[in-house]
Amino acid sequence: MSTEELNILENYRVSFKDFLSSSFMVLDKIASDHFSNAIVTYRIKRYESIINKLMRHSEMCLDRMWDTGGCRCIVKSKE
Repeated sequence: MSTEELNILENYRVSFKDFLSSSFMVLDKIASDHFSNAIVTYRIKRYESIINKLMRHSEMCLDRMWDTGGCRCIVKSKE
């Protein structure tokens, strides 16, 4: 990858940071209010994973990659 492509990828990844952070804080608050042992995390997809996915799927482009970031809440109750 060229330096320009890496910069585009970095800017794309970072564009999710604020939204994920806000979502994490809301989810963490809800989880802590309702579940004593909830585990709440968030992540942004690693560079290698993004590049590998783009290489595996020739029709894939960044704006169609819907799993670039995500939040997760793990609780010990089905409710």
